[in-house]
Order: sequence, then C-alpha cells, then structure tokens
Amino acid sequence: MENAKWRNIRAKFPTAFTSAKMRKMFVIMENMTEQLLQNLEVYAKSDTPLNIKSEISKFTMDIISSCALGIKTNTMKNENEELLGFGRKFFDDQWNVYNNSIVITIPRWILHKLNFRVMTKRTEEYFFNLFQRVIRNYRKENQVRRGDLADIILGLTEKHENQRDFSGKQPMEPINLDEFTSQCLVFLAASFETSSSTQTFALFELAKNPECQEKLRKEIIEVLAKHDDKITYDAVMEMKYLEKVVDGFFKR
Repeated sequence: MENAKWRNIRAKFPTAFTSAKMRKMFVIMENMTEQLLQNLEVYAKSDTPLNIKSEISKFTMDIISSCALGIKTNTMKNENEELLGFGRKFFDDQWNVYNNSIVITIPRWILHKLNFRVMTKRTEEYFFNLFQRVIRNYRKENQVRRGDLADIILGLTEKHENQRDFSGKQPMEPINLDEFTSQCLVFLAASFETSSSTQTFALFELAKNPECQEKLRKEIIEVLAKHDDKITYDAVMEMKYLEKVVDGFFKR
C-alpha cells in the first residue's frame, strides 16, 4: 500500500495498543507463561541442554496469535507446527530475504507487471486460508468482539459512513480480502521474529554476564515484593533494568 490508503489504515492500528488494552493482553501473556515454565522445567529437571530460540519462538507465536489475532495456536504444546514453520519461512528463506531487498529498490508498478511475489504461492495460500477461516469467517458468523487488532482489521473490510479517513473529510474505502490477509500477516511476521530474537539475545547476554543476571534478578524480586509477589502490568513497568536488558543497553 502507498500514500493515502496506507496512511488511513496505519492511523487505525494504534487504537489496538492503548494502555487499557495492553493490560488485558498482559493477563493473556501471563497465563501463557505457565506453559512455557512447564516446558522449561522438563529440561531443568533432566539437566538437558535446550534450543532456547525454539522454545521462545513457540511462546511468542502463541502470544501474538492470541493477543492480537484471537487465534489459539498451542505451538508450545507442539501443535500447529505447520504455522510455526510458515511463520519462520519469511525470515529463514534467503531467497525471500533477497526478494525483500528488491521490493525496496524497484517501483511497485514494475513488480506488478512482473507478477512478483515476496513469498511462495503455497505460503500465501496457507495464510490466506488461515486468516479467512479462523478470523474473518468465525468472528463474523459468531459475532465475536475482542477489541483487538483483528477486530480493527475486520472493521476495515466494511464501509462505515462515520469512519472517516485521516483527513476527516470522507468515509474510508474498505479494504479487500487480499488486503485484509496482508494486514494480518504483516503484523504476525513483523512481531514474531523480532520479539523472539530479542528475547533470545537478551537471555544469551544474561548467560554470558552472570553479574548482570544477578542484578536483574534482584530488581525483579524487589519490585514483585511491592506487588504481593504477583507479576502485573504495573510491576513490569517499574522494572527499569529489565527494560534496559531487553533494549540491549544494560551495563555491568
């Protein structure tokens, strides 16, 4: 998308991530950590090495799918391996990385004439069927409303006279089914790998720097003590050293 159409849609997305909605998402995230802890406990008890990136990727996929798109993927329970595979394909396939560079450098109208694809047709069809079946059809038929990103994107497929574009002068034109699928996919792709990689690198640095790990553990214990030892949205917001660790700016 380009120009006004892109701006219209982009302006709608921040409403899915207000503080109130982030607090609701936090509850979902907290519940999902129980399954992650169970998975890690198996390795801890048997003193067995594990591929932490793999575990974090499953954890991230489940959270993003549930919080933003309203889909229960259960990849941490080793279900939906196909979804996890297609989610990684965008980043693991070097040809697609090459394609992404082409998108940046060549005008879109030329790419259209060449019938250019960023992803394989099979990948496109998989996500098209997933988002159409699980999100659009299920929610419309059952009138499910969660106030999440999926609801916002669904709303964009319909024309509402009171829903103005960014100029405020005229109603927004609805997006088509391909564009609906693209909006869901681009959010999933953008948040899945970035979030799992950030967590993986943060854990790696903490393992390499035990004094930083101990400093972080101390902060977490002290902050949780002020919140009845419960992990809450407000408690995490108080963990300033944790924020630095995630952002990659922590010091010994």
